[in-house]
Amino acid sequence: MHSRDLIKPQDEFDREIKAIMAGSSVHHRSKDLFDFCGFFFLAADFRKATFAKNVDFGSTIFSRHADFGGATFIEEVTFPHLLHHGQRS
Repeated sequence: MHSRDLIKPQDEFDREIKAIMAGSSVHHRSKDLFDFCGFFFLAADFRKATFAKNVDFGSTIFSRHADFGGATFIEEVTFPHLLHHGQRS
């Protein structure tokens, strides 16, 4: 999740993100928030996602497109030191 490998398998990455959001990830340590600190997203599709817990995107890098259109944040969300590389749309 933190690897900056530009050819990492997007499908595996997406499955893990979905597991984190569903609360079923065996790798996600925190149970009281969605902790995406330091994640390196090649692409992020959070359209219409509901974040029912606090969310931390601290030091997260979005390498390409990040879409949060229609997303709902029930609790607090932080984007400190957020980096975006690539084209904005």
